Order: sequence, then structure tokens, then C-alpha cells
Amino acid sequence: MVKQRFSVIASREGYQGEQLQIHKIENNAVYMTVGNERKWYKISYEIVQDGIYNQSVRKIRLPYIVYKKDVYSLDSFHDWMDRR
Repeated sequence: MVKQRFSVIASREGYQGEQLQIHKIENNAVYMTVGNERKWYKISYEIVQDGIYNQSVRKIRLPYIVYKKDVYSLDSFHDWMDRR
């Protein structure tokens, strides 16, 4: 079986040192790879109470995504399109 390769459009290092790579943005979700895991993550615009996630949503720029209770602003991802 041949693995499908996806272009990386944005990436960043996670809080635990993992590489977060965004491949596609559609509607209110991003398709992201973290290690061998590939799935859709919901884009959130909601400010939630502190303590729900590992980081305060009040201290990051909206919109954001959540990976394993860690919060990442979409603005914090490096856009690969600028590196052509």
C-alpha cells in the first residue's frame, strides 16, 4: 500500500517538541499531521474558562486549535507558502 503524501502549508513545534504540520484548511477545520497521526481539528473562536486546556485561551490570538489539551493559535504556525 502506497502512503499518500500531503503538502505542508504551515507548521510549528508543539509544546512537547512534536512537529505539527497543517496540510489543508477547509470550512472550520484544519487537516493536520502529528507524527503518524493525521486527522481534522476544529478551528475554535470561542474564549473558554482557564483550566479547560493546558494554556489560557485568553492569552492567545483567535482562532485556535486544540491538540491533546494544548492550545495553538493559527497565527503561531509558520506559513510555508512564504518560503518558495
